[in-house]
Amino acid sequence: MLEPAATAVELASIREILRMYCDALSERAVDLQDLKLLVEKNIGWSRADVATSDGSAIFLPAFVDRFDTEPENYAFLKVMLTTIMGTKVTSIIRA
Repeated sequence: MLEPAATAVELASIREILRMYCDALSERAVDLQDLKLLVEKNIGWSRADVATSDGSAIFLPAFVDRFDTEPENYAFLKVMLTTIMGTKVTSIIRA
Protein backbone atom coordinates (compact mmCIF):
# COMPACT_ATOMS: atom_id res chain seq x y z
CA MET A 1 0.00 0.00 0.00
CA LEU A 2 1.35 3.42 -0.94
CA GLU A 3 1.93 5.93 1.83
CA PRO A 4 0.37 9.38 1.34
CA ALA A 5 2.65 12.32 0.59
CA ALA A 6 3.53 14.81 3.33
CA THR A 7 1.07 17.28 1.81
CA ALA A 8 -1.83 14.83 2.09
CA VAL A 9 -4.68 15.32 4.53
CA GLU A 10 -5.65 12.19 6.46
CA LEU A 11 -9.32 11.75 7.34
CA ALA A 12 -8.60 9.84 10.57
CA SER A 13 -6.67 12.76 12.05
CA ILE A 14 -9.37 15.39 11.33
CA ARG A 15 -12.58 13.32 11.39
CA GLU A 16 -13.80 14.83 14.67
CA ILE A 17 -13.26 18.41 13.47
CA LEU A 18 -15.11 17.67 10.24
CA ARG A 19 -17.93 15.94 12.15
CA MET A 20 -18.41 19.06 14.32
CA TYR A 21 -18.39 21.19 11.16
CA CYS A 22 -21.15 19.03 9.64
CA ASP A 23 -23.15 19.02 12.86
CA ALA A 24 -23.03 22.82 12.89
CA LEU A 25 -24.14 23.05 9.26
CA SER A 26 -27.05 20.66 9.62
CA GLU A 27 -27.90 20.94 13.34
CA ARG A 28 -27.96 17.13 13.34
CA ALA A 29 -25.45 14.40 14.13
CA VAL A 30 -23.58 13.35 11.02
CA ASP A 31 -21.75 10.05 10.58
CA LEU A 32 -18.46 10.39 8.67
CA GLN A 33 -16.98 7.16 7.34
CA ASP A 34 -13.95 6.14 5.32
CA LEU A 35 -14.93 5.88 1.66
CA LYS A 36 -13.00 2.62 1.44
CA LEU A 37 -15.89 0.88 3.24
CA LEU A 38 -18.31 1.82 0.47
CA VAL A 39 -15.89 1.19 -2.40
CA GLU A 40 -15.11 -2.31 -1.10
CA LYS A 41 -18.83 -3.14 -1.15
CA ASN A 42 -18.99 -1.91 -4.78
CA ILE A 43 -22.15 0.05 -4.07
CA GLY A 44 -23.42 2.77 -6.40
CA TRP A 45 -21.07 5.15 -8.14
CA SER A 46 -18.35 4.98 -5.50
CA ARG A 47 -14.84 6.05 -6.43
CA ALA A 48 -11.90 5.96 -4.05
CA ASP A 49 -11.17 9.70 -4.35
CA VAL A 50 -14.59 11.42 -4.30
CA ALA A 51 -16.93 11.93 -1.34
CA THR A 52 -20.42 10.45 -1.45
CA SER A 53 -23.33 9.58 0.80
CA ASP A 54 -25.62 6.60 1.17
CA GLY A 55 -28.31 8.74 2.81
CA SER A 56 -27.32 7.98 6.37
CA ALA A 57 -23.54 8.50 6.37
CA ILE A 58 -21.06 10.59 4.44
CA PHE A 59 -18.11 8.70 3.01
CA LEU A 60 -14.84 10.57 2.51
CA PRO A 61 -11.50 9.44 1.08
CA ALA A 62 -9.02 8.30 3.75
CA PHE A 63 -6.40 10.60 2.22
CA VAL A 64 -6.62 13.64 -0.02
CA ASP A 65 -3.43 14.37 -1.93
CA ARG A 66 -4.70 16.09 -5.05
CA PHE A 67 -2.89 19.42 -4.59
CA ASP A 68 0.65 20.56 -3.80
CA THR A 69 -0.01 21.81 -0.26
CA GLU A 70 -1.74 20.50 2.82
CA PRO A 71 -4.03 23.56 3.14
CA GLU A 72 -5.23 23.09 -0.45
CA ASN A 73 -5.94 19.40 0.17
CA TYR A 74 -7.81 20.25 3.40
CA ALA A 75 -9.85 22.89 1.55
CA PHE A 76 -10.70 20.37 -1.18
CA LEU A 77 -11.88 17.87 1.43
CA LYS A 78 -14.07 20.56 3.01
CA VAL A 79 -15.51 21.51 -0.40
CA MET A 80 -16.47 17.87 -1.06
CA LEU A 81 -17.98 17.61 2.40
CA THR A 82 -19.83 20.92 2.15
CA THR A 83 -21.29 19.90 -1.21
CA ILE A 84 -22.62 16.63 0.23
CA MET A 85 -23.91 18.49 3.31
CA GLY A 86 -25.68 21.04 1.10
CA THR A 87 -27.46 18.22 -0.67
CA LYS A 88 -28.42 16.56 2.62
CA VAL A 89 -29.62 19.82 4.24
CA THR A 90 -31.62 20.74 1.14
CA SER A 91 -33.26 17.30 1.19
CA ILE A 92 -34.12 17.72 4.87
CA ILE A 93 -35.66 21.16 4.29
CA ARG A 94 -37.73 19.94 1.32
CA ALA A 95 -38.98 16.86 3.17
